[in-house]
Amino acid sequence: LGILIPPSIIMVVYAVAAEVSIIRVFIAGCIPGLLVMSLFSAYIVVWALLNPDKQPPPEPRMPFLAKLGQSAQLIPCALLIIAVIGTMFIGWATATEAAAFGVLGSLILAAVTGSLTWRSFIDSLLGATRLSCMIMFILAGAAFLTKAMALTGIPAALASGVTALELGPYGIIAILTVVYIVLGTALDGVSMIVLTTSIVIPLVQHAGFDLVWFGIFIVLLVG
Repeated sequence: LGILIPPSIIMVVYAVAAEVSIIRVFIAGCIPGLLVMSLFSAYIVVWALLNPDKQPPPEPRMPFLAKLGQSAQLIPCALLIIAVIGTMFIGWATATEAAAFGVLGSLILAAVTGSLTWRSFIDSLLGATRLSCMIMFILAGAAFLTKAMALTGIPAALASGVTALELGPYGIIAILTVVYIVLGTALDGVSMIVLTTSIVIPLVQHAGFDLVWFGIFIVLLVG
């Protein structure tokens, strides 16, 4: 669920590689993410009802106000996440602007709760720098691979060859599903998207599928 419900690094990588809107991909992932979460929850409920002897002992009952007290530090963080993602979905801010608001809100929360120190501030900067550099190198590699593959003409030739087979749109999706399942035995999700997007996108576009829809499909597969 972490790669399907925004914010998701894999979604960002796909959106940049496929040249589609990051916010549209984020929005498109919400309903499938909630659907998968509901299916997981339903399975757990059914399993628990069928195996009552294997359930853990029930937690002691706690008044609602006591629950709020225990969640005093969690609620502001949850509200900040909702606010950051909500501003993107509503259209009040771009992904970059929402990220800046998130950083500012995190600093304010850390200062209010007393957890903001020079040591924690420097550690967070170093962690953010390492993660950002990793993502940028991945995106740079994806952009280079896309341009290189376009110059070779391989994606266009492959799309023409697949079209000549007359598999139909759903036949192409079935083949891609098998390919990604096989690739998943040796590669992680980001690597699969970076290595295959430049070849797969022309096929998907030629088959008439929306790139945002295909983004959610591929994120589900690589997850």
